Amino acid sequence: MKDEVAYIKWHFRCRWDPEHGFEVITHKDRVIDIGPEADVFKINQDNGTYQESDELKYREWEVPKKKKWQQFW
Repeated sequence: MKDEVAYIKWHFRCRWDPEHGFEVITHKDRVIDIGPEADVFKINQDNGTYQESDELKYREWEVPKKKKWQQFW
């Protein structure tokens, strides 16, 4: 949301051939992205929160240690 107006993602699908659809992301009267699969991260670039989302996207997650096959807990 930017300027108290939401972003809208439009899906245009071809009923007889699903491979040929496209998506559009708009905000007010502007087109943010258009393509076969619109990139939602362009919304973050537009409203200034891209840096925050980029940090979350590539944050390293802690992988649990493997237990032996006979240990259940």
